Amino acid sequence: MSQKTYSPKVPVHIDPPKHDPFTLTELAQYDGVRSDKIYVSILSNIYDVTRSGSYNPGKNYHIFAGRESARALGKSSLKLEDVLRGDDLEGYTEKEHETLQGWVRFFEQRYNIVGRVKN
Repeated sequence: MSQKTYSPKVPVHIDPPKHDPFTLTELAQYDGVRSDKIYVSILSNIYDVTRSGSYNPGKNYHIFAGRESARALGKSSLKLEDVLRGDDLEGYTEKEHETLQGWVRFFEQRYNIVGRVKN
């Protein structure tokens, strides 16, 4: 099986990851509405996706802004009920795990990690 490439078309400078702790309530403030910054969490790593534009209010991916989005990304879902289940991977198929890992690689190559969701 061939490995997909997730490299950006234009080189992106990625800073070393930060490990600043965020609660889910704090993360929710970074939704592009309550803050100029837009953060998306995947498996507790918080990515600054502000420069993308795809996560801005009114755009399709805004549903992920300020939220833990692992479940929905692995399911390739824009359904609110999947987003609200955050990192609950119960019942995930092997294909959904592969899809989620693809999203993780995609984000790691494009966006700075600015913190971690704390329990």
